[in-house]
Amino acid sequence: MRPRHDATTELGRSARGRLLLATEPELLLAGQRMLAPAAALLARLQAPLLTVSRCSADAEATVRLSSWTRFLEPGEEIGDAGGALAELREAGAEALREVARRWPPYATPPIIGLVTDGIGLAVSGEHPSGLSRNWLLDQIERRSSASIIIPFGTSGVWSLLASDMQGPGRAAH
Repeated sequence: MRPRHDATTELGRSARGRLLLATEPELLLAGQRMLAPAAALLARLQAPLLTVSRCSADAEATVRLSSWTRFLEPGEEIGDAGGALAELREAGAEALREVARRWPPYATPPIIGLVTDGIGLAVSGEHPSGLSRNWLLDQIERRSSASIIIPFGTSGVWSLLASDMQGPGRAAH
């Protein structure tokens, strides 16, 4: 059974440990604040996707930005000359904190990442870093579950690869 589809949905755990969308306005708002600066960065870099991640072992909880290559694989980390990406990092930090709360403190993944095309936003409970080479393929082939926090656009790379992965509350099975 799919979770309810509405604009205020939160990530929760299913019996099988997958993240599913349910009600969480803080996550939705933080995710929405990420989208405009993420879209601008993706356009500037001419990249299809962006992973916004944080390493839990990092005492400073630094938010890292990694653009994806034209081969739809996560690429190198993006440096931040002069703090031009501060707005994206700040909103990303807030969204990542909200996602991290879905795990008990002793089980928080070492890296949590959110994947965006500048329109939509997703996270995977089974591969939470959003940085593995086959992350997107695993979602498409349903080897891993993804929760759509904000629906992806109808013309972006996500929609071209998997038209059934669009709606809020979608969890791959």
